[in-house]
Amino acid sequence: MPNALRIGLLVIGALLLLGSLLSAALRRLPRVLQLLAGIGGIVLLAWALLPQLLTLHPAGGAGPARTASGSTAAVVRPDLTFLAAAAITDCHLPAEPAAPPDGTSATRDQMLAAQRAMKAYDAATTAYTVCVDAATRSVLTRFQNVVPASELRAASAFGTKVHNSAVDRDQFLADRFNRQLRTFLARQRPQHSYQNPLPPT
Repeated sequence: MPNALRIGLLVIGALLLLGSLLSAALRRLPRVLQLLAGIGGIVLLAWALLPQLLTLHPAGGAGPARTASGSTAAVVRPDLTFLAAAAITDCHLPAEPAAPPDGTSATRDQMLAAQRAMKAYDAATTAYTVCVDAATRSVLTRFQNVVPASELRAASAFGTKVHNSAVDRDQFLADRFNRQLRTFLARQRPQHSYQNPLPPT
């Protein structure tokens, strides 16, 4: 399977599985959709990883394996992208904050609570991306003189996609909050033109 396709399947499968788990925790989707998303994620992950799992060489052998005729056979290594994906699972992906209140009717306390939740999510996302980068870098450093450059690039690209996906989601949610905040501030301005009703975001 081409590396690009395998990476795409890993990312989509992981997102579906995480989305299913988050939806179950937040109870935002019907149970049937949660189940379908979870099954779909597992199927995609299995499809992408199965070739690697089938080719893992048993531990304990030092050097090339010998066949009955005495010839040597190359030891099959696990795919580096698979190892990076496994390392990244130790990083904690934060749960998304609830949707912000409607800026046309929200109270100051509601907007403050939404602002705090968004700031906490942003900080947790930053910590997650730092962890993802460190996990990917650890795998690349460990195997940099062992595997071909193409595998190093593929594993690095996978880590970058996971990192960027989290950053993009954070930005999307921040933009969603800021739209409601601007609406709220515009509504408050005639009454509070002398001061900002909320602290800086």
